[in-house]
Amino acid sequence: MLYCRWLALALITLACSEVLWAAEFTPGNILVTHNEILYEFTPDGTQVQSVPIVGNLERARDLAFDETGVVHIFNGTRNPLLSTFDPTSSSWAQHGFPGWSIMNNVSFGGAAVFEQFVFVVDMEGSVPGLHICTFSIDPQVEYVNV
Repeated sequence: MLYCRWLALALITLACSEVLWAAEFTPGNILVTHNEILYEFTPDGTQVQSVPIVGNLERARDLAFDETGVVHIFNGTRNPLLSTFDPTSSSWAQHGFPGWSIMNNVSFGGAAVFEQFVFVVDMEGSVPGLHICTFSIDPQVEYVNV
């Protein structure tokens, strides 16, 4: 039993160690997600770094940058998360709300940033149809508008 706990701790440490080495993203570079990894490329296609996406490992659907260089990733289908990566601290934060859901179709799910807010799509609100939900970028403000 002790061996299993040690092995689990070692695997978690190993998985997180890649994130601890992430550098700030370079303006003008390209960010993409693939197989739950966030990649940074130069415009000529040279890979700069990769960061494992932490949180809901269902599917990263879209990403958006805010003006401070933080990346917000729409992550998942049923009970998705807004996975936020701050490259200055190499840390992840997860945001969600009850009932948030998107159709299981790779072309669905979007994220956008405007001023101090991240906007995401929700398809399973209390009223049938497509809804835009808002998260605050400010870590001091717990704000979700569904």
